[in-house]
Amino acid sequence: MGRSRTDIKLNLKKRLQNCSREKYSSSKDPENLNWLVPPCSQKSNTGAAASSIKEEESREKPTTPSTPQVQRTATSNTVLAKSLPFSMDKSELIEFFKQAGEVVDARCNWDNKKRLYIEYATVEAANKALELDGQRNIRVYPVRLTTGASKILVAKNLKPSITKSQVIEFFKQAAVISDVRFSFTENGDFRGHCHIEFATEHGAKNAAKFNGEYLLDRPVWLCS
Repeated sequence: MGRSRTDIKLNLKKRLQNCSREKYSSSKDPENLNWLVPPCSQKSNTGAAASSIKEEESREKPTTPSTPQVQRTATSNTVLAKSLPFSMDKSELIEFFKQAGEVVDARCNWDNKKRLYIEYATVEAANKALELDGQRNIRVYPVRLTTGASKILVAKNLKPSITKSQVIEFFKQAAVISDVRFSFTENGDFRGHCHIEFATEHGAKNAAKFNGEYLLDRPVWLCS
């Protein structure tokens, strides 16, 4: 007769018990002690080890030095002011910039007040004026004046209605002019500046002294 169902169940139960004992005993490998540590402790140890590795990598990783801020320095006694409040008139603006030092002259198109050039008695005062940048939302920039190192100068802040003959008449007091080239947009509108080519570098240097002089009620600013 075949074995009863009870015998078959007992046989299967014994086999399962034997398999469990073999697996448990094999886990107790003397070289592998992880079986002694509860699973939660193993996770915490693993996390601590990973954290330690990250700390070592961060210490070994070279740090990039931060880029130093570039400080603006005035090389002349003139500064340029923009974003002028329309609520301030000429006397108020001059009084504002007197905080930095003695103001010799203030040149601006007072109709729109887009730009104001402030000339100080000294370069030191112009440097102090740069510290006023941002106050009352006024932006202050240093002005680099040309030394006339080449034969060509760029004249800026010119009146839209100005002609070449008027530019030549103004600058011929300084030196002989070879050519005057106006700058226009793609639509043909005058950009407000022109290139003036002199016969010699010495002539351009003499013409640089006209920087800030008025031409058709506007101060002309020169750069090379």
